[in-house]
Amino acid sequence: MKKFFKTKLFIMFMLAFSGLFAGTGTFDLKVGPYFSALNTTGILAGLGVGHDFDEVVGLHFDLDMIYSGKTESKNIGTTTSASGLTQTETLVDLRRKIFLFPLTANLRFTIPIGFIIKPYLGGGFGYNLLIESVSTPVTSQINLYGYIVWRLGLGGKINLGSNSSLSLGAFYNHSKPRLWGSTGLYNYTSVDMRGACIELVLTVKK
Repeated sequence: MKKFFKTKLFIMFMLAFSGLFAGTGTFDLKVGPYFSALNTTGILAGLGVGHDFDEVVGLHFDLDMIYSGKTESKNIGTTTSASGLTQTETLVDLRRKIFLFPLTANLRFTIPIGFIIKPYLGGGFGYNLLIESVSTPVTSQINLYGYIVWRLGLGGKINLGSNSSLSLGAFYNHSKPRLWGSTGLYNYTSVDMRGACIELVLTVKK
């Protein structure tokens, strides 16, 4: 199953990347705030390449980076006495820095109406890599997570010139990467990075 998924994603990437040399290729730069289920506001920045099959359907291959930070308190520690089990708790402040890297293949459908701003709908899937740095007053560690991601979005596009456009959109990102490995004790089975992003995208067509 994993091999099939990687093969399919690779084929989509090659189709999108080939658009750069086929005369209808696009290159995207994007940035925007990201609101996650961790109750934090992060920042998204990304790059993409795409292939427009016609004025309606396009395939985009995106690599994004989402940064988010959070400080939380956690109770840890147990001790055993001679008379039985005695639990003692120590409150530790965990400073978490989260870097999420979604790699996605996305289909976009532009509605060809006769307005200056053209609306679009889209969706896609891919894979997440999450790198988390966790530090306390006395120690620090790195956690790695990964899992499948999917997203749905909509927005509007306005042409700046014959070969460039500017889009303002929003998308839902379903992301709950699971633990791969850790260099310390402070980690989670998964990190809930589901959230919504408002993105500004500059697109340049070859």
